[in-house]
Amino acid sequence: MPDCGCSILLRPTKSLTLFIQQAMRSMRYVPGKRAVIIDHVGNVHRHGLPDLDREWTLEPRPQRTKENLVHVRQCPECYFTHYTAPECPNCGHIYEKTREEILEEKKKQELVKLERRMEHVNSPADCKSVKELFALAKKKGYKPGWAYHQAKERGLLS
Repeated sequence: MPDCGCSILLRPTKSLTLFIQQAMRSMRYVPGKRAVIIDHVGNVHRHGLPDLDREWTLEPRPQRTKENLVHVRQCPECYFTHYTAPECPNCGHIYEKTREEILEEKKKQELVKLERRMEHVNSPADCKSVKELFALAKKKGYKPGWAYHQAKERGLLS
């Protein structure tokens, strides 16, 4: 039916060919026609947009992993559905970073723990925190009460 302009998908499917067949019904070419696909069941998140260039082969498909999942995003401003991008290609809305994007950035960063060496701390004046005062007390064989009183004197404890 070439004059069909809207497909409403209400049937979830794991079959890529069935998804394409359902979605492409409204995409048959007629000059000036605009196809609307309303996907209520998330097939587009499983298979990608129906007009995606795909490489067809008779070889078995590899098992789906997080790396080869299709990433599709819907704009909250204009409801345009498109592949993941930092901004909507339709209206220009700039997205906040997703949790996955933030985690991916964190993986690329290298965390280095910086510690102040206690070998260089020999007097209470060298201590910058309560923790360092307690470490100095332990190093010198003083009781913990000494570190507490030193911290009170320096205003580290209220």
